Amino acid sequence: MAQDWVKIMATEIKSSTLQDYRYTMNRYVLPYFGNTPVAKITHFDIRKFMSGLTSTNKRKNNILVSMRSVIKMAFLSDIIDRNPMDKIKNLKIEKPDIYPLSMDEVGLFLSK
Repeated sequence: MAQDWVKIMATEIKSSTLQDYRYTMNRYVLPYFGNTPVAKITHFDIRKFMSGLTSTNKRKNNILVSMRSVIKMAFLSDIIDRNPMDKIKNLKIEKPDIYPLSMDEVGLFLSK
């Protein structure tokens, strides 16, 4: 399914986006799920996979994007009867505290 998905997506998205999707699939998803038929992948399998990743939550969410796309294509193509990704939520990403320059610091910066 993933191989067919890549061929189809190559005609629909930018090459840089496709490159990131392919990297994500080859680096994270396919080593874990291997040759598991998409119909055998459960919600629990996906949760277990995600909990085993040592990446940041942002990276994990990016991994979910490509997984959702493959599994959604399988669902819409009637290859699977249910979409186990429907109940998988994105992880929260903590935004860093931003401490902008004070007006005095801006003036000092611009004066140099």
